[in-house]
Amino acid sequence: MPKYICETCGVQFANSNKAPMYCPICEDERQYIPITGQSWTSLKEMSLKYQNEFRKLESNLMGIATNPNFAIGQRAILLQTKHGNILWDCISYIDDETIQGLEKLGGISAIAISHPHFYSSMVEWSKAFNNAPIYLHASNEKYVMQASPAIKYWDGNSKKLNDEVSLIRCGGHFTGSTVMHYSSEADGNGAIFTGDTITVVQD
Repeated sequence: MPKYICETCGVQFANSNKAPMYCPICEDERQYIPITGQSWTSLKEMSLKYQNEFRKLESNLMGIATNPNFAIGQRAILLQTKHGNILWDCISYIDDETIQGLEKLGGISAIAISHPHFYSSMVEWSKAFNNAPIYLHASNEKYVMQASPAIKYWDGNSKKLNDEVSLIRCGGHFTGSTVMHYSSEADGNGAIFTGDTITVVQD
């Protein structure tokens, strides 16, 4: 049975003989349903058209995005730390080439996601890297479309992943919208990975 992927928001659903009737994330007021209605794909179908590209952002930061653009144009960031690599946010498409590229960079020891618009194929990414734990804020649980023992829900306003990395619930976009703080970046001044929880816009 395929795991259907919503072509609008990119979230992957659990195994099913039929495509889902609707996508709860797209029906939420913070997303949208195309005028043509919901449409679905799968990783197998995506492999005929898409590939992932790596872009070095900093010495220890690698951006990962799908080409051509898919869903709402999500991208993921691999943060390499002395305690292991963390994938910040996630994208829908994953293939052997992507896995091999990440293994050369040290693999993935944990996945942390800012909010439901980046839940994508997070379970597939986890499975590809020895069931790496996926850290999600508990208040966004209803937007998870497939259960997995790898998903670690956390509550409250902060969650420490290791001595260098912490998750902070900021709310706003979603109740559990999260940013990630990396204390060792920028010569020890730290860096914040925001997803779109915090965005600079014109006044």
